[in-house]
Amino acid sequence: SKAKAVMRVKTGADAEAQGEDLRTLYVALTRAVHKLVLWTVPGFSRGTRPLADLLEQSCAGDVARLAAEIPEALELVRIDSRPARVQPAAESIDDSSLLVSTNDRTFDETWKVWSFTAIDRALQADSNRSRVDVDMAPHIGGLDEPGEATEEHSAVGPTEMTPLHAIPGSAAFGTLVHSVLEDVEFDAASVTADLLDLCRERLRYQPIECDPEILAEGLSTMLSAPLGGPLGETSLSTISRADRLDELEFLLPLPSTSAATIADAVVAHSPDDDPFRPWFHQVANGQITVPIAGMLTGSIDLVARVDGSYFIADYKTNRLSDDAAFTTAELVDEMNHHGYPLQALLYLVAFRRYLRRRKPQVNPDDVVVGAAYLFVRGMDPTRPASDTRGVIWWQPSGELTDTVDQLFAGEELT
Repeated sequence: SKAKAVMRVKTGADAEAQGEDLRTLYVALTRAVHKLVLWTVPGFSRGTRPLADLLEQSCAGDVARLAAEIPEALELVRIDSRPARVQPAAESIDDSSLLVSTNDRTFDETWKVWSFTAIDRALQADSNRSRVDVDMAPHIGGLDEPGEATEEHSAVGPTEMTPLHAIPGSAAFGTLVHSVLEDVEFDAASVTADLLDLCRERLRYQPIECDPEILAEGLSTMLSAPLGGPLGETSLSTISRADRLDELEFLLPLPSTSAATIADAVVAHSPDDDPFRPWFHQVANGQITVPIAGMLTGSIDLVARVDGSYFIADYKTNRLSDDAAFTTAELVDEMNHHGYPLQALLYLVAFRRYLRRRKPQVNPDDVVVGAAYLFVRGMDPTRPASDTRGVIWWQPSGELTDTVDQLFAGEELT
């Protein structure tokens, strides 16, 4: 019957529980090295079988007989009743000794983990505080990927522009482009199809109004565009996975210095025709000190090797204007507007340190050709290398980057 079946199940469960209790008791009894004392309180249990029941019923009194034979090693203590609960009484104390501790120290807010964005924001804040004459103040500040398109930068561009030109701008779009370029194989024969697959996948999780076909076409176009500068007709599409590092992260110690000191070093070691020298000159002479110390962190979008030479690259999805042609002059203005020359300098110093440690036999001056900023919306494969669009290079001298490296190492400049 059903009642008998239930009883059999209950009996079996009780037997299993008793067996488990005995195994637990065995483990407890066999752990003492010199002497074991067992205290039992009849009827008292905290969710398990009372110890007294186990000792007296399940063990048939064996433990008690053993305790009588070897009292020096085993002792049973039976508690017939619980002791009365003792309520501790607190002594009266002088309340004046319970004052709240106060902090009278100052914290070093300068020492922290800095990034290009953090330094750039501090520069912008200091510039706003110290600005007296707008025309004399350095034009700095801004995130890597500016926000949504405004009326000035609508989503409609000239028909002769690249496919990416008309896509609305946002930080989310910049992140999307970076993630796709990080995962795609530049030199794959199926790169166009691969880009389309990646764009479709990533857009499923991004609230961006963007046609994946147009995005994939635009990225395929930029991969085929000549890089110009020291690399001439070379394009990203010729660079294999074995010759590139994506999102190279770094963390460098940064002794006490300032943005103005760094800018002073650049001005002192750059030629007059350096396109970014005026920006550093403004920072150095614009009463913008911004003390910095601690650690410097960042992530370089791309480090690539071409015929034994190395360059670093940063992808930018900035929209310039509806009629922008992404010429060198326009890109210099955009670089200066967002403080990107400082970013390029920090990244070059970091990469040269990395190279010295990975290849100590190589002189960075001989193999590092500079930093390329790739404004993906304007990169055009129909343009010759002599008239590259959407790409701007900065090639500071080894002397300049080594001088800034000395600053970061806490060395005295000579």
